[in-house]
Formats: sequence, structure tokens, C-alpha cells
Amino acid sequence: MEKRLRLTKNFEFNVVYKKGRRMVCPLFSMYIKKNKIGYSRFGISVSKKIGKSVVRNKIKRRIKEALRKNYSNIKPGYDIVISARKDISIADFHEIEKNIVELLKNTDLWVE
Repeated sequence: MEKRLRLTKNFEFNVVYKKGRRMVCPLFSMYIKKNKIGYSRFGISVSKKIGKSVVRNKIKRRIKEALRKNYSNIKPGYDIVISARKDISIADFHEIEKNIVELLKNTDLWVE
């Protein structure tokens, strides 16, 4: 995923956490906030409670790939933070992708 499409600074995450709306599924929480730029940006947060670094990085790679694969169907102009929950460590890629798409459709951020 391109650098301009990522949230990298701590204050960017905090703004989305505090002012954005939250959607929940068994695998992760998704925080969504409208931004003033013409494209959507993403941040991924995986706690140390989920597992060791190998497990956390594997989860981040799967989430990034699901977002990259479906980026053209996501409505532009939003900052989205995905915060992983405990159950995500046993989920496969297709299950993660299905949950991301499902939440995006529920929040009207999915464009066919």
C-alpha cells in the first residue's frame, strides 16, 4: 500500500479514535472519520495481547492485502483505522477480507 494511503502518525490515529464512529465485528473494530483530502487513508493497530511480533505482522499483512485488493471499491475521503481483536489470530485471509467488506458495506463506504 502506498505511503500516502497510510496513517502513520500517532496523532492521526488519535483523531480517528476520538472523533470517528466505531463499527465492530468479531475480528476487529473499525473506526471511520471523514477527511478533507480526496482519497481514503488506512491505519492498522494490532496489540501485543494478540501475539508475538511474527503473529502481529502476519495479521497486519493480511489486513493490508485485503484493503489493497478492495481499495477501488472504497469510497474516497475517509480515514479508517482497523484495530485487531483477539479472535483475528485464528482467522484466515478470506475471513478477514469478508469481514472488512461487510463492515464497509454497513457503513456505506462500499461502492460497487
